[in-house]
Amino acid sequence: MFTYAGGKYRRRLHLCDRLERRGAATEYREPFLGSGGLTWEFLARNPGIRRVWLNDRNPALVAFWRAAILHPAELSGALFRIGRGDLPALYGSAARLLASLADPPTDRAGLVEAGRAWMVCQMMRFHGYATSSPRPRPNRWNPHYYLSRMERVGRVLRGRIVRLTCGDFGPLLADNRGVVFADPPYWMLDLYPGRFSVSDHLRLRDMLRQRGSWVLTYDDCPVVRLMYDWAEIETVPVRYRYRSRLARRTELVITPEQ
Repeated sequence: MFTYAGGKYRRRLHLCDRLERRGAATEYREPFLGSGGLTWEFLARNPGIRRVWLNDRNPALVAFWRAAILHPAELSGALFRIGRGDLPALYGSAARLLASLADPPTDRAGLVEAGRAWMVCQMMRFHGYATSSPRPRPNRWNPHYYLSRMERVGRVLRGRIVRLTCGDFGPLLADNRGVVFADPPYWMLDLYPGRFSVSDHLRLRDMLRQRGSWVLTYDDCPVVRLMYDWAEIETVPVRYRYRSRLARRTELVITPEQ
């Protein structure tokens, strides 16, 4: 629905295959939701999953997803009222609103307002990077497309028990239930507000080591390879833009040994 740094939309089919190789599951957990690049594809392909637990520690992002899931008509209406030429004027107030959020709003109006602000900021940031400077992209403003994506998310989640939380990844990995897809912040690139500390990376590794069904993605670097030398590591080529330049790199898809 929106561009997000490190998003996995282009690699969603490959990653869905890797998740499905972990065996049939009735519960799905994603501790680092982000843009949901593969989330809705995987759930659509696996109707047997009845419970879904999604999480992200960014309150602005969680506010957007709660608005999109719980109040799609109100959010799409707010987006339709924004013209392409309005984006630069709206960016400052939208960015301030999102920066002020310590937690997602609990009321409908607050969620819709935060969801609207999120989309305005996404259209003003280069490829969705939270650390980039404002850059208007009015030609990409398409409320009809956003509405169609929200409707698809609603169809995918219909009939399922869904939990959408804002906080630490730990509770989602505290037991061995369900299959987990984890796409944590990169080790080497600072793309997100609020750094993921070394202790966070190590804690994630230790918790995954106690679980039996998961797929993990990371940037390819020696430290990550060393941390997961006990698991299966697949190297995949990727291409994305970083600081206005097209970058060709490799990323890691890591799974527990069979």
